[in-house]
Amino acid sequence: PASNAYELELWRRAEESKFRAYLAEQEAGLKDRLESEYQTREEARAAEFRQRQAELRGVESKVRKKLQELQEREMSLVAEEARVETLRDEVQRRTELAVREHEEASRRQVSEAQHGLDLARQRGQFLEGQVANLEAELSGLRRCLRELEASREERQRQIEASMAPPAELKEELQQLRLQLREQQLRVEALAASRDHF
Repeated sequence: PASNAYELELWRRAEESKFRAYLAEQEAGLKDRLESEYQTREEARAAEFRQRQAELRGVESKVRKKLQELQEREMSLVAEEARVETLRDEVQRRTELAVREHEEASRRQVSEAQHGLDLARQRGQFLEGQVANLEAELSGLRRCLRELEASREERQRQIEASMAPPAELKEELQQLRLQLREQQLRVEALAASRDHF
């Protein structure tokens, strides 16, 4: 019985050793499997992180590009607004200048026309006065001419009645004829001057 107990103890210890070795092997296998799974998950997470980083960099690049395009567009719009503002100011300045020049030209033309009208009115009044004076003078000359003709006719009748006119009557008749001719010439000159006015 003592030997059986000893053999049983040896077997128990041998089995316990095998079981411990088996447990150690299982534990090592489980540890390797867990480490392998952990490494796989870590690599997957790292790959996913790198992918997300790449996607994020792509999004950031697109955002920066879009922002740059917006800034350039804003700068272009600001420059265009400045150009339009400058052009509008220039157009307004030229329009105001053209309006002022037109108004000044119109005022100058009106003033010149008014001045010409005043001169024409003054000249018309002067000419009317001249014509009136000439009419009066012509009327007086015609009256004087009629008187001279009447006097000449009277002298002519006296000469014809005496049939032998003395020398002073002939001389007086000649003077009357000269005065008559002078008066006729003067009347003609005055008439021509009146017609000219």
